[in-house]
Formats: sequence, structure tokens, C-alpha cells
Amino acid sequence: MPAANGQLVSAESRIDAPGVLRARTGSSSSGPWEQFRFDVVDANCSVYALWSIDKQRYVSVEASWRGGTSGALRARATGIGEWEKFTLHDLGGDDFALRSWANGRYVTAELSYPSDRYALMRARATSIGPWERFHKNTASQFTSYCQETDPDTTYCQVRTNGASGTGATGTTGTTFVWLDWSGRSSGRWTSVSGSACVTDTWANGRGVKAQLDFHKAGADTTVNNTNYVIRGPYKDTGGSCSSWYTFTASKSGGIDFVDIEWGDTWSNCSYCSMGRYKLTVL
Repeated sequence: MPAANGQLVSAESRIDAPGVLRARTGSSSSGPWEQFRFDVVDANCSVYALWSIDKQRYVSVEASWRGGTSGALRARATGIGEWEKFTLHDLGGDDFALRSWANGRYVTAELSYPSDRYALMRARATSIGPWERFHKNTASQFTSYCQETDPDTTYCQVRTNGASGTGATGTTGTTFVWLDWSGRSSGRWTSVSGSACVTDTWANGRGVKAQLDFHKAGADTTVNNTNYVIRGPYKDTGGSCSSWYTFTASKSGGIDFVDIEWGDTWSNCSYCSMGRYKLTVL
């Protein structure tokens, strides 16, 4: 996993902080210290845990540390909790960024640090720059339809592939969603406003609708009005996103994730849910 300096990320064996991650190994010197496995935490999401092959531990974000080591990454956990979860953001060209669930910050390689702290890996950035970019150099799987342009805004582009139903067989479509988040409760966003546009191959006729389900923090995952703050379904507005639907949603206890679903629409079915585009974890 090369960082911006071209060096591989390594899980160190330092006595003061065993397992701390630094981008400091040349590609020709790769060994067990530089090998990590991306474990899928939720198969429907872009959420992963990093397993160190050498340390046989999951990578944690040390959110309780202070000063220049606050949010340092360290391979030391035997299980997966909030501090071991990361959202992966696909930046194209096999580049990606990591956002920590522990503090909501992007992982940075501290290339200005001196000596034995050079290229220390920390979750501390509020935006993605050169130091927050990493490169996939293995066959590790990750996917992401959503990109964040700043800490409280998410843009999603999600697609159907061959929606099926009476009168709409073979319909395909794309949903574009902007989500602007505000408010925090126990590490979760509490309010969202946004807009959505749906396009499909039927263009305003029988075809695709999209529904956004904002999941209430700590609720059962069953899809119903008790566990979700639901918005939609939204229909194709003309094939070019010339007009958008707007919406708001809020829950004082927080929102865990957004479930973007698709359904078909035809004369006997105003909205028949067929499946999910994507679960987007916040």
C-alpha cells in the first residue's frame, strides 16, 4: 500500500508503540510488515478493517492519543470495533483514501515529521490531498460509489443493472444524490438535506424509481417506518437531470447509514421495490 512518498506502509515493531503504521519502506523491500488484508465489514458497503499479516492484529485508530500522535494507526486489536473500521473512497487509477469511523477524519501520511516519526499514519485530515492518497498494489477488493468533497457533504452516483418487472424488463438507470449533513450525536450525523435525480432508459415512462432510506442509529435493520426515515421514491425527471427532487431528514439520536434502493414502475405498480443500489455508511 504505497503512500504519497512512494514508500510502502509498514506496521512497525517499536517498543514504545508496537504496531504503529508508517509509510517508510521501499517497494523492493516488501515483507510481512508491509502486508495488509482488507476485510469486508459489511458486504453491501465500502467499509473495511485492515488486518496486519505480521502483527496478526487489526489496525486501530488511537483516538484517545493527544498531540502529534492523535489518531495514529496501530495494528493492535484482536476484534473489530468503531476504531478499526474505515470507509474506502475510490479516487480512480487504483488510488484511494481511507476515512476512519473513530473520528471521521481521513488517514494522512505525515511526510513533514522528522526522524522516527517520519510518515506516521494518522487519521486527522478533513479533506483529501496528496498526503491522503494511497495506491492499491494488491488484489484487495474495495468499491465505493460515494465521494466526499468535504467532511459534511457526500455525493453518490449509483446504478441499476437490468431492473425487471412487468412492462419494464431490461430497464437500467442511474441515481445521482447530493447529501449535506449537519449535527452530531454520539459520532453520528443527525440531520441531512439534499437532492436527487433519477435517469433511466425509459425516460419518464415505465422504468426506474429510487428510494432513500435513512436508517436510525441503533435501530433494527428491518426496513420499515419505525427503523427508517424514508424519502422517495423518486422517478426519472427527463433523462438529463435537468430537474432535481429536494428532501430533508433528521433523527435526534443520529443516522447510521443511507440505503438507496431502486424499484420499477408501470401501470399496475407505482413503486415495486426490486433491490438495493448501495448502502452508504456514514
